[in-house]
Amino acid sequence: MTKLKHSDIDIQQFHAESAPGQFEFVMSPLAPVAAADALLAAREIIVSLAAKHGRLHATFLPRAYPEAPGTGAHVHFSLMPPDRHESFLAGILKHLPAIAAFTYPNDASYERVVDSVWAGGTWIAWGTQNRETPIRRIENSHYEVKCMDGLANPYFALGAILGAGVQGVLDSEVLTFKDCKDDPANLSGDDRAALGITSQFPKTFDAALDNLKNDTQLRSIMGESVYSTYSTVKTEESRMLKEMEPADRRAWLIERY
Repeated sequence: MTKLKHSDIDIQQFHAESAPGQFEFVMSPLAPVAAADALLAAREIIVSLAAKHGRLHATFLPRAYPEAPGTGAHVHFSLMPPDRHESFLAGILKHLPAIAAFTYPNDASYERVVDSVWAGGTWIAWGTQNRETPIRRIENSHYEVKCMDGLANPYFALGAILGAGVQGVLDSEVLTFKDCKDDPANLSGDDRAALGITSQFPKTFDAALDNLKNDTQLRSIMGESVYSTYSTVKTEESRMLKEMEPADRRAWLIERY
């Protein structure tokens, strides 16, 4: 905490979490690019300090221990003025299956796409103080995007989230999803449909990348050159990782993330 403070990185909260050796840092709100800069700087400091202590290694792998809760990199945002927040939210939900290619950019990410474990669940939905939906409304126009982890490039991920939201405002997108107060996985099909919950989050990175390929509006928002380069690099990375043995793949990810 001292090193982070000396690096002008403000931490609002710091506490232990559920998995062995797992801790959560809650960073103070900043403008989008500044927030991404601070996030990467904080990670570098944490990793370097752990390395200085010999046998310690800090990792942001989504599931460091298969039997323990995973690790996310949740995004909070607040809209000012708040009067268009429903269209902003509608834009994000509309494009969320494709946004996943940026926020969950590896098959390892999808080990957290599980129902009833406070990780955001498997259904495209939102809910007030509902940790079983990928987007949780905290209060008023303050939201949390739960479907992002430490493997994501924060600049691309935030760009996709905010770009989709802004497009929703520009298009006066109507919010057809209703406030889900329960775990969508525990609802009947009819009850989910009544809330506008009809589609599930992608279960693999390949599926998310296909969603991005087919979402021409989000591709345009991000820029075709960004999409083309990102898709090419991530497709090749995914192919390489699939050819590895599970233990080697896990070691490769932990070494880099």
